[in-house]
Amino acid sequence: MIPRIFLLLIAIISIVNIAFSQTADEYCTRGNSMISLKDYAGAMEAYNKSLELKPDYTEAYFNRAGLKFNLKDYKGAADDYSQVIALKPADASAYRSRGEARYMMKDYGGAQADYQKALEIDPKDSKSFKALGDLHYTLKEYQNAITQYNRAAELNTNNADIYFNRGISKFNLQNYTGAITDFNASIEINPVNARVYNSRGAAKVKQEEYEGAIEDYSKAISLNPGYEDAYYSRGNASLKIADFQGAIEDFTMVISLNPEDALSFFYRGNAKHLMEDHKEAIKDYSEAIDLDPAMTDAYYFRGLSRLHLRQKETACSDFKKATDLGHTHANEKMKAFCE
Repeated sequence: MIPRIFLLLIAIISIVNIAFSQTADEYCTRGNSMISLKDYAGAMEAYNKSLELKPDYTEAYFNRAGLKFNLKDYKGAADDYSQVIALKPADASAYRSRGEARYMMKDYGGAQADYQKALEIDPKDSKSFKALGDLHYTLKEYQNAITQYNRAAELNTNNADIYFNRGISKFNLQNYTGAITDFNASIEINPVNARVYNSRGAAKVKQEEYEGAIEDYSKAISLNPGYEDAYYSRGNASLKIADFQGAIEDFTMVISLNPEDALSFFYRGNAKHLMEDHKEAIKDYSEAIDLDPAMTDAYYFRGLSRLHLRQKETACSDFKKATDLGHTHANEKMKAFCE
């Protein structure tokens, strides 16, 4: 017969274990709540406490890893995902998540191994296929990236990012028609992503569909009024269709967003040059040269504008500088007007 004192001790130990388990759960839940309130220090403290009370609590490790990842502590995140894997070796999401942390650490070999392990466990994990695609894209292995995105898209037809990333890969392989098809699919799923419209505009420019490109850039700007690249690209497309005033307005906007962008001064100067506003063009070319003294085209075109204003001496000086920097057309101008 077991003495009552031992039965009482067993009961107390059971109660304490239950209390510890419940307390660990409560701390983990508190951590989740604090993340939603953006109290990240408090969330970290709660997860730490949860794991002190229950060292094999995979949910707390997983959630703490996610918090560390978002705080850009990728090494810490990878370590916590490793703890999850040690406790749950068949957890595909833990391998994939650790792969994402390793990817951010530029440990591409480790990331690839984790993604592949996740797919061994769950061959229908579209997120791991997408992650592999992103990895190959980063390594500029665009065809391999497309192969992985194809698999991801077969498993998940409603992920706009898969189509967008595959479209970018096709763009880099100069498959502009295929890229546009993927950008269309991405927009159909998520019609408010400015980057997709901007990228589709770039593909249309490659196919010399300038007006369609301008429409896409304009849509991107309407979704993101501070989208510098969209203004810049629309300005260049406007130059292609001789909408010089539109180009000037767009490059002016880029300059207001980024006053150190030499190319925007240069292209705005080109628009003014083509409108035969040579005095203003010279100002922009000069700004471009101040920001980038090695910009050969800026010297060349400033020389052209000065030639139009019959400023032969300074024009020849610009042609000589451009020639010294390797501009072949400038050398021709030197021979025609300066010798």
